[in-house]
Amino acid sequence: MTRLNLLLVAMMLNLCVGCDPGTEPPPADDDDDDAGDDDDDTSHCDEPWGEDAQISLPEADGIQDVPLEWFYWVGHLQDDQGSWYGFQHVFFVTDMGGFRSYMGHQAVTLIDREEFFDTEEVGFFGEDWEPAVASIEFETDSQTSSGANGYDSLWGDLEEIQYQLDMTPGDKRPVLHHEDGYHEYDAGGHTYYYSRARMDAEGELVIDGQSIAVSGIAWFDHQYGDLSQQANAGWDWFALQLDDYREVMVFDTSGDQAGALVGATVVEADCSTREVAPADVHIEVLGEWTSPESGCTWPSGWTLTIEGESYTVTPALEDQEQLHMHTLDYWEGACTVSGDATGRAYVELVGYCDV
Repeated sequence: MTRLNLLLVAMMLNLCVGCDPGTEPPPADDDDDDAGDDDDDTSHCDEPWGEDAQISLPEADGIQDVPLEWFYWVGHLQDDQGSWYGFQHVFFVTDMGGFRSYMGHQAVTLIDREEFFDTEEVGFFGEDWEPAVASIEFETDSQTSSGANGYDSLWGDLEEIQYQLDMTPGDKRPVLHHEDGYHEYDAGGHTYYYSRARMDAEGELVIDGQSIAVSGIAWFDHQYGDLSQQANAGWDWFALQLDDYREVMVFDTSGDQAGALVGATVVEADCSTREVAPADVHIEVLGEWTSPESGCTWPSGWTLTIEGESYTVTPALEDQEQLHMHTLDYWEGACTVSGDATGRAYVELVGYCDV
């Protein structure tokens, strides 16, 4: 179980009732005796998914015929002065008996200024609407997404901040989670899940009327399926982009509940991918933060131990809480990574706030 699947089910039920950025690959070895090693650094990046893969691209980039799904980007941007900005841009889609609706969430964190902004917007597809084939096409008054096959354009207007970002696939192929991209939940239902875990991002932010050129890296998730049976649990989700050109996705869906899942996906610098067994995933909470606005208390800081390697994940800003009218409240924010490897991360927390 991962991230927003539980949140989205609850969100859509409510809706119906109311009806270091720029990280480069590891440097090549200057030793002439190792000539040819550069090719080995990306030896798996151009390999197609195996015959067991349950997802096919670019077809999977479009809206699927499932009850619930989301298209989700987060990332880390930097300007030419070295200032760091985090962003989240997501569209959720639900199909309730042939009636489709969607919701957009977006957020921007100004790390240097210790400021956080977020919005939400609900929309409905018209009767004559048909989903785009093998591509992403969403539009609301304050947020748009368009693209296909890892080339995506995002636009957002949070009143105080506007942004226009272009995503490209980067050097690493998409990642299948749960080994073949498909998982059946013990509590019922199923999911398809893939990521583009290190996309290149470039564009501009407009802050206080000033246009700022930015670039960096992003993480894209598309998860879809029959997720309604997971609606009563919370979860922690971590997306680590490390300076050594690895990516690590970690998830924990309230391990004290029946049907809960814990696990991880590790993507090596050469693009090879492996699933990590629950016994090799350990999450230690280091502190907490209580929101003065909602009164909710959230975990704040973690040590993740994955196959014996430990990472300390620290929020770049404690207050990256999102409070919504149409869905559960959650915490989602930019973080730093230190320990056995360094880098940056996005973390999502759901199930800690019942307000």
